[in-house]
Amino acid sequence: MIALKLEQRGPDVVAVFDDETRAALKLEVGDVIHIERTPHGVTATAELDIDHEVRAGRGRAFLKRYNKTFQALET
Repeated sequence: MIALKLEQRGPDVVAVFDDETRAALKLEVGDVIHIERTPHGVTATAELDIDHEVRAGRGRAFLKRYNKTFQALET
């Protein structure tokens, strides 16, 4: 189990990861972590935010795949 310490930094509350935890989770400064509450009330971490270029590439592939459908909807 991984425990995080919450600290007040100015107006923000931040989660502090020690070096061992960051290494185990392969986290780097600037990474985005999504947290969600499950139906059972347990907080679980979701996958890390993917790189902007990867997301943009997926968007372009989607648009290319459905380009004819989009054009048909325009008319």
